Amino acid sequence: MNYKNKSDLTSTEKVYWYLRYLIETDRGAFAKNFDKVSELANSLGVAITSGKEFNEEEHIRVLNNICRNVVLSASRKGTKVHLKLLSLIEGLELLTTCLDDYKTLVFCLNELMIPSNQALETVPTTEATQIAKSYAKSVLEEKGTLGLANILREWDSITLDICLNTERDIAAKLFRKVREKIEAELFFIQSQEALNNNGSSKDVPLESDIILSALMQEFERRLGQKRKQRSGQDLEDATAFIFDHYGISCAEKPSHFTASIEVDNWVKDKKGWYLGFSLKRTLRERWKQTLTDKDTLTQFKIRHIIHLICNDGDLTEAKIGEMGSQRHLFFVPDNSSVLDTVKGDNVLSEYVKPMSTLITFLKASR
Repeated sequence: MNYKNKSDLTSTEKVYWYLRYLIETDRGAFAKNFDKVSELANSLGVAITSGKEFNEEEHIRVLNNICRNVVLSASRKGTKVHLKLLSLIEGLELLTTCLDDYKTLVFCLNELMIPSNQALETVPTTEATQIAKSYAKSVLEEKGTLGLANILREWDSITLDICLNTERDIAAKLFRKVREKIEAELFFIQSQEALNNNGSSKDVPLESDIILSALMQEFERRLGQKRKQRSGQDLEDATAFIFDHYGISCAEKPSHFTASIEVDNWVKDKKGWYLGFSLKRTLRERWKQTLTDKDTLTQFKIRHIIHLICNDGDLTEAKIGEMGSQRHLFFVPDNSSVLDTVKGDNVLSEYVKPMSTLITFLKASR
């Protein structure tokens, strides 16, 4: 295995790091500012072709100054974003040590980053949710509350499948667009390593391969981040749709409540106390770290935290007992084996309920 530090990379191999640094949140996510990305690319492009009177060391310093000035102009001095952008500048200056590096950076901005940003804007956000709502409405009309577990289980799968298929099309179009641009500019000349490898290029990728793999690796990472954000919203949308269908209004969260438990929706009961709803596929291993105790719940007038569990595989009696004693309730699919396990226990059976009884439970509390 040939391990490389950043100092060992060719200009082309630095493409991935340019893409990563420019979008990284800890470095200010500069690439999300489309206007500044274009300004930086244009400013550097002009400076590269000008300055013929400079030696390379002077030329690099000029380019460093341009990069610093344009990037930092995207924020106000003294802000958190400004400090993060300083980190971006430091990272870029360590990478761009010669004129070829800067030429590659400009290519990266113009032909990779800008098209990537444009492609991400076409990723669906609400379209899949509308399809999931249509499906859920049909299920509730057909099965009523007996269909609740099915909806909560399938909602995320429906939206994820639709979005993944669309994202694949978007990624393929981006790949083709950039590949055609590279080939048109003859940017796919073999790297210097191949020429020095006794004339053999068997194990050395073309520069186009390096660029395209860097582009898609970083693009998929950004898609994954967007997917994660969308998934969290999907959970909230699913429960909100069910409540709305049955005429149950959601409420704003209790003021100043900052416990680490994930609550997707809030409902107020008839006495003005809150019910918090957390939709989960499974009860995660870190449940103890997010367990909100009953004293904290009382402080914020929260009667229960209600977990809507789609998969009961790791819902043990110990977890039910400990969380239930702290006013956490569990609604599980009607065919859940957990219901059979706890039905003979007068205490545990109070903490675990069939999903089909959720609406009746809510209406009784209101």
